[in-house]
Amino acid sequence: EKILLVEDNPDMRRYIKSVLQSDFYFFEAENGLKGLEKAKEILPDLVITDLMMPKMDGNQLLTSMRQDSSLASTPVILLTAKAEEDVKIDGLEAGADDYLSKPFNPRELMARAKNLLKLKRAEKEVVENVLKRYLPPDLIDNIMTGKVQLNQEIKNCLITFMSIDLYQFKDISSRYRGAKTARLLNLYLSEMTRVVFQHGGTIDKFVGDTIMVMFGAPVETTPQEQAQKAAQCAMEMQKAMANLDSGEEKLQLRVGIHQGMAMVGNFGSQIRLDYTAVGPTVDESLRIKSVCPPGQVLISGAVCDYLDGGNFNDADQEGLFRLFRNS
Repeated sequence: EKILLVEDNPDMRRYIKSVLQSDFYFFEAENGLKGLEKAKEILPDLVITDLMMPKMDGNQLLTSMRQDSSLASTPVILLTAKAEEDVKIDGLEAGADDYLSKPFNPRELMARAKNLLKLKRAEKEVVENVLKRYLPPDLIDNIMTGKVQLNQEIKNCLITFMSIDLYQFKDISSRYRGAKTARLLNLYLSEMTRVVFQHGGTIDKFVGDTIMVMFGAPVETTPQEQAQKAAQCAMEMQKAMANLDSGEEKLQLRVGIHQGMAMVGNFGSQIRLDYTAVGPTVDESLRIKSVCPPGQVLISGAVCDYLDGGNFNDADQEGLFRLFRNS
């Protein structure tokens, strides 16, 4: 783990380095301005900064870090020779995670550093586990490193929405005990999730045997790219189902794809939030899927227009696609 020390006193830098360098990769900067540049370069796991420094003080450094997406969640310990309560409060309000007054016990500094890093690891693990429910691994990596921002606000945006389910799964599941039904369902959900993530899709949710997927959120892409990725994903899903070892049962997919505007973001409460899409585009995708012949992919005109200039049959070598005609 990487620790960046920002301190203008060279003797103090040497002292703190002697305390921490045996346990961490250690980097240093002599003022807040250089510290900010170094932090952007190395993306440290923890920053320890002095408060009173030339060019940019500790509070200014904190403010700048919290405004930078790649550094906003980096834990910070603020060091100062001043022990007044208002100075401590100013530092905490600026975004410090912990506060230590000089002179300090070296064991206390080590303990505070390790505790903050432990909390950060635990927080990261929780966030990653949540994101794994619906995002591809490479996108999670970009989010966790600050390269991509997962917008928490609900926004109206253009997406391509895909709904998938198993044809007559209710009838199939009624013939078996719960354990076999669960095995079939999890086998199908696992394989389809793999294909979705392989094509850069976002899992909206699972509802029984229905899988809801969106393209174009949380990372915005062009309508054409969305439609093409969704179509490629649907084709691979159908191929994967043909090779799925589901025992004596023949499982068949129905897929409906539609493109349009939707409200996308975190919906729910303080107890539980789900990143999902809401609106007519979602409903239309579900409606299209409900009338799709088994083993086929039914697409709306909005999606068709982006597949080979509207002539999607030229790209459909498997004969899987059908155009949904609204009646």
